[in-house]
This record gives sequence, structure tokens and C-alpha cells, in this order.
Amino acid sequence: MTKRAEAAAPFRLVVERELRHPPERVWRALTDADELAQWFWRLAFKAEVGHRFRIEGAPQPGWRGFTDCEVLALEPPRRMVWSFHCTDGPPSIVAFDVAPLMGGGTRLRIIHHGRVPPATLGLLDEGWTLYADRLVGMLAAADAVAAEPCGGAALRPADCRERAMSAGHVEVVPPRGFEPRTS
Repeated sequence: MTKRAEAAAPFRLVVERELRHPPERVWRALTDADELAQWFWRLAFKAEVGHRFRIEGAPQPGWRGFTDCEVLALEPPRRMVWSFHCTDGPPSIVAFDVAPLMGGGTRLRIIHHGRVPPATLGLLDEGWTLYADRLVGMLAAADAVAAEPCGGAALRPADCRERAMSAGHVEVVPPRGFEPRTS
């Protein structure tokens, strides 16, 4: 075995969440750039096959500080697939599968597979788990705002989300080591 073959091992991560929201609402959270910025990253993202975008942050062991992505497939509102090139090896694949649940709600499955070094795999596992939880939190905050729009106060939606978060309705924790650049 070569050193490169030892360093990059095949993997398959699956993160699944059941949401009370309809598939169309979950799909919007996955494909709208403003909503992606609330739970994932602020990106120049377009839900169009062939669209390329980059995730940038501080380099760390297991991540070079940027990930080049491309939207490979879209089947609204059921499936979106990205290439995800986060190491010097070949790109991996991320699929977002959205399925309705009997009785209402949606099952979201984030499936990431490919070959990456062990340090990268740990970051991906931690990151996708965190991002899925942040997506759940964002949708819950939106529900809290819709149910009680800031106690009747005339505030912008972002201010209402802040109030929902500060009231303990939602906890948003930044991912370890995945801080976006602010320059």
C-alpha cells in the first residue's frame, strides 16, 4: 500500500433528521442561499446543476481551509447532490435526500461518501452532525417567530430570530475549527 492509499480511506457518513416541516420547506432551507447562511455557510450558492462554489475557513489538520463544490444533481424537492473537494485527494460526494413522512413532516438524510484521511473524516462527521442540528434549530426558530412574531413588535425577521435564540428556543453553536473568514 502506498502512503497516499493508507492516508485516504473509503467512508460513508449518514446524518438523518426527522422534521415536522413539509418537504418543500426543508428543500428551501437546503437550496436558498440566505437560508443556507443561517445553518451552514454564507455562500455564493445557486441551486443549479453545474454551479460551482467554495467554502472557505481557517486551515487545520484534516482540512486545507477551503472546499470546492459543484452542484451535480437536483430533483426538487427530493434530492440535491454536490461534489465536495475538501482535501488534496479526489472529490467526495454529498447527497441531501428529502422524503415525506407518513402523517406529515420530512426525513432529511445527508449522505457523504468518498475517500478522505482519518483526520478529515472526523471533521466531516462532526461538521455534518452539527450542521443538521443547526438546520433543525433554524427551522424551529422560524416556527417560534411565526407563532409569536416578537410579541407583536414590528421587528425585522433577523431580529425576531435573535430574540428566539436569546430566549432559549434555539442554540446555535459554531462548528469547531470551521470559522468562516471575515476578511
